[in-house]
Amino acid sequence: MFARVKRCVRANLEFFGRGEFMGYKNILFDVDGTLVDSGPALSRSFVRVMTEETGRPVRAEEYARYWGVPAEQAFRDLGIVDERRIASGIRKWNSYFHEIQEHSPPFPGIEELLEELTERGFALGAVTSKNTEEMEACLAGSPIAKYLPHRVTSDDTKFPKPAPDPLFEMMRRLEADKKDCVYIGDTVFDSRCAAAAGIDFALASWGFLFGEPEGIQAIGRLKRPKGVLALVG
Repeated sequence: MFARVKRCVRANLEFFGRGEFMGYKNILFDVDGTLVDSGPALSRSFVRVMTEETGRPVRAEEYARYWGVPAEQAFRDLGIVDERRIASGIRKWNSYFHEIQEHSPPFPGIEELLEELTERGFALGAVTSKNTEEMEACLAGSPIAKYLPHRVTSDDTKFPKPAPDPLFEMMRRLEADKKDCVYIGDTVFDSRCAAAAGIDFALASWGFLFGEPEGIQAIGRLKRPKGVLALVG
């Protein structure tokens, strides 16, 4: 039975080049598109708030370029540079997102994965481009919130992803060595953040929303959440 389960787990992970890496003690996750299926709700609320704030019709396709980047950057790129308008717009975006948040559940298998990793003694953390208010709105009432005691948001560092600062901050809080960490995410920003921080990165291909994942540098591609178990043995 154990052998069949092990083969099933490994079937959900494709390693690239460097072979299998075991021995991780700290499993760090991106949030949107990795833990939480928030893409559709974020896109809908983005269209609503940006149409109101810019005074022109904003299409859902425009959100693709801002997937994985801080909300402040999205507002500035669309011509909203006043800090008070940005802050007000973000609050409005969070409010609109909260209205349809029930459409942003954890991906299938995520809750079970986090529960098992917690029971096995791994330190779990979330490293996101969301600010603290956005993170709280995303996890409010979520069944996975209790498994993520360690969280780093864009409010916690001067430079957000793809700079390495968020992962450095998480490692500082966990008093962790980079060799004991793996970061799991779904965008090139996540990959670049991990590379700059010097830690391994695995691609959560179940959550990839925009474009093609082939160009993302990773030690492996996780086909389903249970593939994470192959990373930790």
